[in-house]
Amino acid sequence: VLFTVWGQLPHGGWELVVLGVVCILFAFLYTTLLSYRGWGDVLVLVFFGFVPVCGTYYVQAYTLNMDVVVLSLVSGLAIDTLLMVNNYRDREQDAVSGKCTLVVRYGKKFGENMYLALGIAAVLLCFWFVYTGKLTPLEFIWAPCVYLYMHALTWRKMIQIGSGKKLNSILGETSRNMLFLGLLLALALLTRTELLLIILGGIYVMEAASVIIQVGYFKKTGGKRIFRMTPIHHHFELGGWKETKIVQVFAGSSLLLGLIGIGLWCLGNGGGC
Repeated sequence: VLFTVWGQLPHGGWELVVLGVVCILFAFLYTTLLSYRGWGDVLVLVFFGFVPVCGTYYVQAYTLNMDVVVLSLVSGLAIDTLLMVNNYRDREQDAVSGKCTLVVRYGKKFGENMYLALGIAAVLLCFWFVYTGKLTPLEFIWAPCVYLYMHALTWRKMIQIGSGKKLNSILGETSRNMLFLGLLLALALLTRTELLLIILGGIYVMEAASVIIQVGYFKKTGGKRIFRMTPIHHHFELGGWKETKIVQVFAGSSLLLGLIGIGLWCLGNGGGC
């Protein structure tokens, strides 16, 4: 419980006031100076990763530990992929306006490689929880590694698009991947029920499995395919489904699988959630 009967946070003090002032100061500096000098990615790592995650934990526990710091860096790196693709999309306009982002400074190829590298770095940091026993190897596969697979698919699509307004779809997919990483990693750390992650992340498991099956069958049969195209949502798209229908069906399926997973977890805990 975050609030006492007096409606105050259980822990805190003047250090939080200082932190708030620093956040406001750097928000101003980002929009007026630092984003034009290529410091945006560092600020995202600090103020969208370390500060909110560690700050939230601090006001509840009045302490910090290495697990929280690592989680904050995982969050910051994953969130920075969103800024990276945004700067990748806007690189030409940024160059004209004098906004020297990392993509403007080092080029299109750098932006593509950096986008992929940020996701990989976030996943590699999760090895810390395997090392400390907070995650089993199987949980690591079904949480961070499935995210990494989806991230790589989005990265490949980003390269294929290259430029223009179509990259807005990559912003959406990147946001989806970030949410997926946060939910699955949190569930893995909190519930320690890795097999339920297969159900909770059923749509993403199906997307990944369709590619694995397609590639394996293609190689074994010398060019034959099971699906029209993978990941499997493209199979339905080529079959005549509209994009809105695919989104509705997949979103509804995700909700249903989520409810099933939560129900099974409750049953496994004696009926108490």
